[in-house]
Amino acid sequence: MIDVKILDFQKSKTFCDSGSIMAVPKRKHSNARTGSRRAHDFLTPKQLTVCSQCSTTLPTHVVCPKCGYYMGRYVSPEKTTTDAKN
Repeated sequence: MIDVKILDFQKSKTFCDSGSIMAVPKRKHSNARTGSRRAHDFLTPKQLTVCSQCSTTLPTHVVCPKCGYYMGRYVSPEKTTTDAKN
C-alpha cells in the first residue's frame, strides 16, 4: 500500500533533470486572461519632432543632421580624431 502512494505522488508532480519538483499550472489559462496579460507587450512608435529651421523630422533630443540646429540654436559638429589631424 505504501508503494501505491509513492507512485501516485510521482505521477502528480513533474520532475526536472536534477530531480527537483517543477512548478506546474493546475489549469489552462483562458484566452481572455492570456490576452489581458499581453495587452502591454506592444511596441510604441518612436517619438519624432520637426526641426524648427529646416522642417526635417528627427527623434527627440537629437541635433538635426541636415542643418545642425538643436532647440533653436546652432550646434557646431564635434571634431573627430581624423578631423583634428588634418
